[in-house]
Amino acid sequence: MDKNYKLIMSPEDFKRQASTWRFESGTFGQAKFEQVAAPGPFKLSEGHFWNDAALKQLQAYVNGVQGAVPLGLNTNVTAVTATNPNPGPTALMTFDPKSAGYQNILNRTIYFWGAGTYTTAAAQTPTIKIDVLVGSQIVLTWTSSATTASVTKGWNCEGYITTGVIGATGQTESHGIMDIELGAGAAGSVAVTAFNDANAALTTAQDLTIDNVIKFQVTMNSSNAGNSVQQRQLIVQVAS
Repeated sequence: MDKNYKLIMSPEDFKRQASTWRFESGTFGQAKFEQVAAPGPFKLSEGHFWNDAALKQLQAYVNGVQGAVPLGLNTNVTAVTATNPNPGPTALMTFDPKSAGYQNILNRTIYFWGAGTYTTAAAQTPTIKIDVLVGSQIVLTWTSSATTASVTKGWNCEGYITTGVIGATGQTESHGIMDIELGAGAAGSVAVTAFNDANAALTTAQDLTIDNVIKFQVTMNSSNAGNSVQQRQLIVQVAS
């Protein structure tokens, strides 16, 4: 029969215990760390883990360095195709954390990665514009230069979304990069062109106390039924 074991200690008791703990119960084991309430970031000692209630994250202290334990929020490999995304924008993948206020923590940083392919029709060389949204607000955007006609090539983008102002009028600082194959030749064999974002300020105010969905969308600047963009992968993590 499976059992759950629960370890509850004060920080002082925790410091006095052996450095290794083991929890077993047949095929299932669980160790739960209670939240540590503190007015600011809570610090313990080498090798300790704790649930920091102030920062709302699991923290670790390893080799003299204290930091957040990264949490994977979402991985999606169910491909989404936007056929002829013009005038656009057309939806690609989304991630709904189903957690109100998950970004409503000062300096909370979300990392994302998105990747896929695009296809152009004969005599079509459209630019490709990728947007990343938090809720209804675009926080990052990149626009490529002209593509090559009659090809299928790869693209990917990644970035960080950091909360700079919390609350119902919250703001984020977001930066990232898009890499895309633009030249002629087989996919994976041509040079990759990189495009940076142009953000130079915090976003306009938005409500960070609610459940904000992270979305990808795409626009091509010419219309043809043979043009398409496909997103094949999305990864979202809490970085800090």
